[in-house]
Amino acid sequence: MKEDQRSRLSKKILKDTFLELVKQKSFYDINVKELCDRAGINRSTFYRHYDNTADILEEIFTDIAEIIRKTNANAGNDPDHAGDYIYSAIAFFDQHHEYDALLLNGQIPSDFLWKRFGSSIIRSLEKTPVNENDRIALSRFLIGGTFAIISDWAKEGRKRSAKEIADLIYLLSIGSVEKLSRDHSSRQ
Repeated sequence: MKEDQRSRLSKKILKDTFLELVKQKSFYDINVKELCDRAGINRSTFYRHYDNTADILEEIFTDIAEIIRKTNANAGNDPDHAGDYIYSAIAFFDQHHEYDALLLNGQIPSDFLWKRFGSSIIRSLEKTPVNENDRIALSRFLIGGTFAIISDWAKEGRKRSAKEIADLIYLLSIGSVEKLSRDHSSRQ
């Protein structure tokens, strides 16, 4: 087996094991020793790929974002296609229940979500007539609210369609952006 194949397999095993552990305990309570023991992988192998367990979470979300981008060519690239991106993300989680542990138990730290998605949302709001502080506040609000809606949807057994949830998130997001933009413009 080639080294890159071995590396991919080791990383897949570590990510799959991490997702299994998140079903049982808080993200914060998972340590490298326990993860490696459960995965049957040496800690030196873990440290060859990651510095800590947060790096695995980061890579999982990077993998998800890449899949969503491949699903929708406009995903994340154009603010005018935000609805498409939201639908692609919701559809992904609708089809991939293996990530439910990340959604169901509040396992994702808000700072992680901010670090992962904040800059792209702020970038998408650059054309709005809103000052930087309000853009940051709005971005945090959108990230937190979106994650809460997706989590609740998963907890409730996905009774509403992915399209309905995506439309709701899009409507709330666009409404928030438009309202803040109008309020900002009227203050000037």
